[in-house]
Amino acid sequence: MTDFRSTPFDRRQLLKAAALTPFAGLALSGCAAKPAESAAANKAVTVTSYGGSYNDQLTQTILDPFSKQSGIQTTLLANTSLAALKAQVQSGDVQWDLVEITAPEYETAVAEGLLEKFDYDIISDKGLPGYAKAEYGIKYLSFLFVMAWDQKVIPDAQAPKDWAQFFDQDKYDTKRSVYNQLSDSSVLEAALLADGVPFDRIYPLDVDRALQVLGRHPGKDRLLYHAANQEPIQQLTSGEVSLSTSFNNRINAARNDGAKLNFSPENAVLAGDYFVVPKGAKNK
Repeated sequence: MTDFRSTPFDRRQLLKAAALTPFAGLALSGCAAKPAESAAANKAVTVTSYGGSYNDQLTQTILDPFSKQSGIQTTLLANTSLAALKAQVQSGDVQWDLVEITAPEYETAVAEGLLEKFDYDIISDKGLPGYAKAEYGIKYLSFLFVMAWDQKVIPDAQAPKDWAQFFDQDKYDTKRSVYNQLSDSSVLEAALLADGVPFDRIYPLDVDRALQVLGRHPGKDRLLYHAANQEPIQQLTSGEVSLSTSFNNRINAARNDGAKLNFSPENAVLAGDYFVVPKGAKNK
């Protein structure tokens, strides 16, 4: 079992690892599978992702190898979003070709008919894990939604073992922070687990019950909401909170920079991102 606390299991590391696997760049390399498509070599495939050092790794491990193999250049943007993808599809003016979206966004996009179906007669699925192959995209990375804590306040031996403990104000007389994007995280699931709902009865989600849990535990003045992935790191390291939800890669990066933070993979939620092609993409 991978120790996610010691392994920098983040988007950048996953991209580095992907470069060594058979399915690296699969969604792109399949586009140039047929000789007749060499006429596309004078075009640029537009890819959208999240920017920063992550885009640098995406370029090095997937986009540059694709361009070298196919002769097709790529333009990488940093403004990916489901809302923008939807607006382009609905307007009929699709500017993006390959788009990174989260797993919840993927489900929404499929339900709303916003994506092109992947043709695995053209896209080779050799070496692609079964869980990663989807009808309208490829799930090409994974990460964990975790409980994190400030080690200066909560030693590892006293850290929460489950979500009930995480929200228990009697056990931890401190402020907590949770992600405010309830549909793009597992905060609602965490709240239901904290309220005693068994794992095998979490779905369908009882949203009202989950919101009630958040409303009363650990108390409105003791529960903060963060909106950006780096915000819980700032809250934890500044002492504003001692417990927070986060993504494991953010905690690992902070630890590498010397922050006294930690998390456990126990009771964490596995999430991931997809590469998809918008309906009507010019270079699908």
